[in-house]
Amino acid sequence: MKTSVDAILRGQLLLEQPARGYRFNVDALLLAAFAREVLDDPARVVDLGAGCGVVGLALAKTFPRAQVALVEVQPELAELCERNIRRNGLEERVEVSCSDLRDGSFAMGRGPTLLCCNPPFFPVGRGKLNSDPLRARARHELTGSLAELLASAAAAVRTEDALALVHDAQRANEVQGELESAGLRLSLRRDVLPFPGRPPRRVLFGARRSGQGLRELAPLVLHDLPGVASAELAAMLGDEGVTVSETR
Repeated sequence: MKTSVDAILRGQLLLEQPARGYRFNVDALLLAAFAREVLDDPARVVDLGAGCGVVGLALAKTFPRAQVALVEVQPELAELCERNIRRNGLEERVEVSCSDLRDGSFAMGRGPTLLCCNPPFFPVGRGKLNSDPLRARARHELTGSLAELLASAAAAVRTEDALALVHDAQRANEVQGELESAGLRLSLRRDVLPFPGRPPRRVLFGARRSGQGLRELAPLVLHDLPGVASAELAAMLGDEGVTVSETR
């Protein structure tokens, strides 16, 4: 597998990822930024379905005292997680578990834990499967349905913990329903709009075992004009070299 190394977040993070096919997109970076609002001082971060590790490693930089676990079922991507940990000098705080998040084998540890998840957006049968196996699993629920993934994640959430995730806006009601069925309550929500005044394309969710009610943040607008990132998105990404892509 040919790979490339990309610098993100003002060069604070170097990430090796496949040169073609599966590559992280803006959703992962939005989730990493949003997660800070969901739980502001976690002792541990667990990145469920980590891919090449972008969300968990970005949060390792955000929370320099936190221990981080990257959970990834695909061996090729788990190996990239290992290499990215070493590349960024984070061996003492970040570990990889090559496992299926549905089996609950990831360790939560002591203290408040922030779980993050950027799951596939499409159920099997909706849309054409990508010919690239890694990208197909990133797009479609080939390793578990939305209900299974959220139930497994929610089962690990204790009173002091929180779950942050990003999903397709068309399935927002389904996501909320599955979280509630799993015993979690939405604590934070932010819609992501492609342009001002347009319907949301993504929704960012924060959920907890118990809470004081839902807080809705002002929508995040990605672009002022086609090809022109909004000031908030540019500040959030912190790196002009990252190509903003909304496709999966």
